[in-house]
Amino acid sequence: MGRLGARYPSSGGIVEHLSQAFGSGIFTGSMGIILYLSAVVVLSLIAKAFGNYAITFLPLDINQLFWKHIFSMGIIILFVFINLKGAQDVAIWEKITVGIKFIVLAGLSITGIITLNPELLSPSDYPPTNNIFFSLSITFLAYEGFRVITNISYQLSTIN
Repeated sequence: MGRLGARYPSSGGIVEHLSQAFGSGIFTGSMGIILYLSAVVVLSLIAKAFGNYAITFLPLDINQLFWKHIFSMGIIILFVFINLKGAQDVAIWEKITVGIKFIVLAGLSITGIITLNPELLSPSDYPPTNNIFFSLSITFLAYEGFRVITNISYQLSTIN
Protein backbone atom coordinates (compact mmCIF):
# COMPACT_ATOMS: atom_id res chain seq x y z
CA MET A 1 0.00 0.00 0.00
CA GLY A 2 2.83 2.36 0.77
CA ARG A 3 4.31 1.91 -2.72
CA LEU A 4 0.96 2.54 -4.38
CA GLY A 5 0.54 5.66 -2.25
CA ALA A 6 3.96 6.90 -3.30
CA ARG A 7 3.28 6.12 -6.97
CA TYR A 8 -0.20 7.71 -7.07
CA PRO A 9 -0.32 10.35 -4.32
CA SER A 10 -3.97 11.16 -3.77
CA SER A 11 -6.45 11.38 -0.94
CA GLY A 12 -8.56 8.83 -2.85
CA GLY A 13 -6.65 5.88 -1.39
CA ILE A 14 -7.75 2.48 -2.68
CA VAL A 15 -10.42 4.01 -4.92
CA GLU A 16 -7.67 5.98 -6.68
CA HIS A 17 -5.69 2.79 -7.17
CA LEU A 18 -8.75 1.07 -8.64
CA SER A 19 -9.26 4.04 -10.93
CA GLN A 20 -5.64 3.92 -12.07
CA ALA A 21 -5.88 0.17 -12.74
CA PHE A 22 -9.37 -0.14 -14.25
CA GLY A 23 -10.31 3.40 -15.25
CA SER A 24 -13.40 5.28 -14.15
CA GLY A 25 -16.44 3.13 -14.64
CA ILE A 26 -19.05 0.88 -13.11
CA PHE A 27 -16.54 -1.57 -11.64
CA THR A 28 -14.43 1.11 -9.95
CA GLY A 29 -17.51 2.95 -8.70
CA SER A 30 -19.07 -0.25 -7.36
CA MET A 31 -15.88 -1.25 -5.57
CA GLY A 32 -15.63 2.25 -4.08
CA ILE A 33 -19.16 1.99 -2.69
CA ILE A 34 -18.48 -1.49 -1.32
CA LEU A 35 -15.27 -0.18 0.28
CA TYR A 36 -17.11 2.58 2.09
CA LEU A 37 -19.92 0.24 3.18
CA SER A 38 -17.34 -2.21 4.53
CA ALA A 39 -15.67 0.65 6.41
CA VAL A 40 -19.00 1.47 8.07
CA VAL A 41 -19.46 -2.17 9.08
CA VAL A 42 -15.91 -2.43 10.44
CA LEU A 43 -16.24 0.83 12.37
CA SER A 44 -19.52 -0.32 13.89
CA LEU A 45 -17.93 -3.65 14.91
CA ILE A 46 -15.01 -1.87 16.52
CA ALA A 47 -17.28 0.60 18.33
CA LYS A 48 -19.51 -2.24 19.55
CA ALA A 49 -16.46 -4.17 20.78
CA PHE A 50 -15.23 -1.05 22.58
CA GLY A 51 -18.61 -0.74 24.29
CA ASN A 52 -18.50 -4.40 25.33
CA TYR A 53 -15.01 -4.04 26.77
CA ALA A 54 -15.70 -0.71 28.46
CA ILE A 55 -18.67 -2.00 30.48
CA THR A 56 -16.46 -4.62 32.12
CA PHE A 57 -15.04 -1.80 34.24
CA LEU A 58 -18.48 -0.82 35.56
CA PRO A 59 -20.34 -2.28 38.55
CA LEU A 60 -22.68 -5.16 37.73
CA ASP A 61 -25.77 -3.52 39.26
CA ILE A 62 -26.14 -0.77 36.62
CA ASN A 63 -27.91 -0.96 33.26
CA GLN A 64 -25.04 -2.40 31.24
CA LEU A 65 -26.93 -2.46 27.93
CA PHE A 66 -27.53 1.30 28.17
CA TRP A 67 -23.89 2.03 28.99
CA LYS A 68 -22.65 -0.33 26.28
CA HIS A 69 -24.47 1.81 23.71
CA ILE A 70 -23.25 5.05 25.31
CA PHE A 71 -19.61 3.89 25.15
CA SER A 72 -20.02 2.67 21.56
CA MET A 73 -21.47 5.98 20.41
CA GLY A 74 -19.04 7.97 22.54
CA ILE A 75 -15.93 6.47 20.94
CA ILE A 76 -17.26 7.25 17.46
CA ILE A 77 -18.13 10.82 18.44
CA LEU A 78 -14.71 11.28 20.05
CA PHE A 79 -12.85 10.23 16.91
CA VAL A 80 -15.13 12.29 14.66
CA PHE A 81 -14.18 15.39 16.67
CA ILE A 82 -10.50 14.46 16.54
CA ASN A 83 -10.70 14.05 12.74
CA LEU A 84 -12.59 17.33 12.33
CA LYS A 85 -9.72 19.19 14.02
CA GLY A 86 -7.38 18.29 11.15
CA ALA A 87 -4.66 15.95 9.97
CA GLN A 88 -2.00 17.31 12.35
CA ASP A 89 -4.11 16.52 15.43
CA VAL A 90 -4.88 13.08 14.00
CA ALA A 91 -1.14 12.45 13.61
CA ILE A 92 -0.52 13.44 17.25
CA TRP A 93 -3.34 11.19 18.51
CA GLU A 94 -2.10 8.38 16.28
CA LYS A 95 1.37 8.59 17.82
CA ILE A 96 -0.13 8.53 21.33
CA THR A 97 -2.37 5.58 20.47
CA VAL A 98 0.46 3.62 18.85
CA GLY A 99 2.66 4.29 21.89
CA ILE A 100 0.00 2.98 24.26
CA LYS A 101 -0.61 -0.08 22.07
CA PHE A 102 3.13 -0.77 21.92
CA ILE A 103 3.46 -0.62 25.70
CA VAL A 104 0.47 -2.95 26.17
CA LEU A 105 1.71 -5.42 23.53
CA ALA A 106 5.24 -5.38 24.95
CA GLY A 107 3.86 -6.06 28.43
CA LEU A 108 1.69 -8.91 27.16
CA SER A 109 4.62 -10.36 25.20
CA ILE A 110 6.95 -10.28 28.19
CA THR A 111 4.28 -11.80 30.43
CA GLY A 112 3.61 -14.51 27.84
CA ILE A 113 7.29 -15.40 27.56
CA ILE A 114 7.71 -15.52 31.34
CA THR A 115 4.64 -17.75 31.86
CA LEU A 116 5.15 -19.92 28.75
CA ASN A 117 4.06 -23.54 29.19
CA PRO A 118 5.38 -25.59 26.21
CA GLU A 119 3.02 -28.52 26.94
CA LEU A 120 0.07 -26.31 25.93
CA LEU A 121 1.49 -26.02 22.38
CA SER A 122 0.61 -29.66 21.65
CA PRO A 123 -1.95 -30.11 18.82
CA SER A 124 -4.10 -32.15 21.21
CA ASP A 125 -4.64 -28.96 23.22
CA TYR A 126 -5.65 -26.78 20.24
CA PRO A 127 -8.95 -24.93 20.64
CA PRO A 128 -12.01 -25.89 18.56
CA THR A 129 -11.92 -24.90 14.88
CA ASN A 130 -14.63 -22.24 15.27
CA ASN A 131 -12.48 -20.48 17.91
CA ILE A 132 -9.54 -20.46 15.50
CA PHE A 133 -11.69 -18.88 12.76
CA PHE A 134 -13.03 -16.36 15.29
CA SER A 135 -9.46 -15.33 16.17
CA LEU A 136 -8.63 -15.05 12.46
CA SER A 137 -11.56 -12.69 11.94
CA ILE A 138 -10.39 -10.52 14.83
CA THR A 139 -6.90 -10.48 13.31
CA PHE A 140 -8.39 -9.39 9.97
CA LEU A 141 -10.20 -6.51 11.70
CA ALA A 142 -6.99 -5.53 13.47
CA TYR A 143 -5.26 -5.04 10.11
CA GLU A 144 -8.21 -3.24 8.53
CA GLY A 145 -6.54 0.11 9.17
CA PHE A 146 -3.76 -0.60 6.69
CA ARG A 147 -6.05 0.37 3.81
CA VAL A 148 -5.97 3.99 4.95
CA ILE A 149 -2.17 4.25 4.88
CA THR A 150 -2.27 5.74 1.40
CA ASN A 151 -4.76 8.41 2.50
CA ILE A 152 -2.59 9.40 5.46
CA SER A 153 0.60 9.52 3.36
CA TYR A 154 -1.07 11.98 1.00
CA GLN A 155 -2.50 14.12 3.82
CA LEU A 156 0.84 14.32 5.61
CA SER A 157 2.65 15.22 2.39
CA THR A 158 0.27 18.16 1.89
CA ILE A 159 0.92 19.45 5.44
CA ASN A 160 4.70 19.77 4.96
